Amino acid sequence: MFFSLTVLLTYLTDPLRIFHAEGNFKMVHEYTPLFAYGKLRNYHYDSILIGSSVSDLYSTKGLNRVFNDNFVHLNNPGGTAHSYKLVLGHAFKVRGDIKRIVYVLDHFFFSGTVDRLRVTRSNLFFYYDPFYLSAIKYLTDSNMLFLSLDVIISQIIKKDYKRILYGDGDGMETFTPALFNAEAAIDSFNKKLYTSRGDELDKFYNDNAYNMDVLRQSFEFNLLQMIKTHGNTKFIIIYPPYSILEFVLLERKYNKSYHTFLDFKCYINTTLSSYDNVEIYDFQNERNITEQLNRYQDVIHHDRATALYIINNLTNDKYRVKKTGACVRDNLTAGFSLPQ
Repeated sequence: MFFSLTVLLTYLTDPLRIFHAEGNFKMVHEYTPLFAYGKLRNYHYDSILIGSSVSDLYSTKGLNRVFNDNFVHLNNPGGTAHSYKLVLGHAFKVRGDIKRIVYVLDHFFFSGTVDRLRVTRSNLFFYYDPFYLSAIKYLTDSNMLFLSLDVIISQIIKKDYKRILYGDGDGMETFTPALFNAEAAIDSFNKKLYTSRGDELDKFYNDNAYNMDVLRQSFEFNLLQMIKTHGNTKFIIIYPPYSILEFVLLERKYNKSYHTFLDFKCYINTTLSSYDNVEIYDFQNERNITEQLNRYQDVIHHDRATALYIINNLTNDKYRVKKTGACVRDNLTAGFSLPQ
């Protein structure tokens, strides 16, 4: 009985959209990057927006307007370079050529081993197993039964999830405007700055996980190979505008990693300057954004207005990294004083 109920409810609600592009129930955006599999398989698109939670508020409608494409948003909070490779590799497998990929690049997701994932491989079975085997696992997974029940109950009581993909194809409604203020950003900065060693940031910025050899290997394995292989796909690389507090934090607490970060950007820019299918847009030294702390809810997550500004300037040469002089090292913190 329990087995039959699991199969039936999972198929009917299809919370990860493995079988149906549309349905009577909203897609719950909690199982990432697993959720991307269904969208890649069943949604209509010719271009992809992929990024971490930093890209939550990026609007596919805005991208469609700027590029005249049909974007799908593959949001991957806390993702790694390798999880991006898995997701995009599957997109090429099921769709062939992708017209354009807007790739929001967070430098820290290249840290660690080239195949580092935030979840276990068993939780990403869709990307490793044949579809029929993946479908069986999906339909018989008790976790999916509980998720299906949650979807049904939430639909009945009109509950809003923290992360829900709405049917209009717009960006993710992850953050409310009230969360964005300078006090929240400074509080986040202080907590990270004064937390003792051994905290979560050390996982990214220790010498073994975050050094040029490690970062270079991960970049070449997880992104550069894909760029080389898919020459007909236009890759738009975005360096998102973290608040200036993020760079101050790196400079003060992880000084060696801060300079590694600058070297890594230099390496990426120089390496990709020889590829005609790549454009890089760098917003990290736009002080009119990064110093306006009321745009942020912590040291890196910016508001919807900033996301819209980025999208509207993806054809603006002001932010495009030139092929000549691609290795300019900006001092991202010069002249900045913390608010008292």
